[in-house]
Amino acid sequence: GLNVEFFQGIYTEILVIAILLIILLTLAYVFRNREFIYGFSFTKLIVKIKEVPRNIYRTNFQLATLRYFIFSHQFYFLLVLFGVSLPYPTAIATIFVMYFIASIVPTIHLMDAVIKGSVAVFLFGKLGVNEWIVVSITFLMWLFNLVIPVVIGSFYVLRFKPKEAW
Repeated sequence: GLNVEFFQGIYTEILVIAILLIILLTLAYVFRNREFIYGFSFTKLIVKIKEVPRNIYRTNFQLATLRYFIFSHQFYFLLVLFGVSLPYPTAIATIFVMYFIASIVPTIHLMDAVIKGSVAVFLFGKLGVNEWIVVSITFLMWLFNLVIPVVIGSFYVLRFKPKEAW
C-alpha cells in the first residue's frame, strides 16, 4: 500500500516552506527601499519587472510548462523502462514534488543533478523504489538533458565561423 507517513511528512515540509516564504516576503517588504543588488532596491526591481511586456511572461510560462511536462514524462517513462510499477498519478505527483523541492533548494548548476538525485532517492525510496534505479534514472536524465545537448552545442560553437563585416 501507499505510505501514509510519507504524505504527512510532505505536508510538514510544505508548512516549513510556507513559513520561510512568509519570512522572506516580510524581509523584502521591510527592506523594500534599501539598495541590495547593483544599486537596485526591491521597489526599483519591481518597476523594471513591470516594464517587461505581458506576452513575454506568457511565452516564458508556456515554455516552462512544456519543459516540465517533457522532463516529468521522461522520468516517468524511464521508471517504466526500469520496471518500476507505480500508478501513474502517484509517480507524476512524486516527480512534481521532487522537482519542486529541488527547485527551491539554492544550488549551483553543477550540483543540480546531485540535489535532484538526492531528493528523488528520498521520495521514491519512501514508495519502495530501489535507490540504484532512481540514481540511474537521474543520471540518464542529466545525460539526456544536459550533457548531450552541451556536447552537440559545443561542437557547433567551435565550428562556427562568423561572417566578416562589410
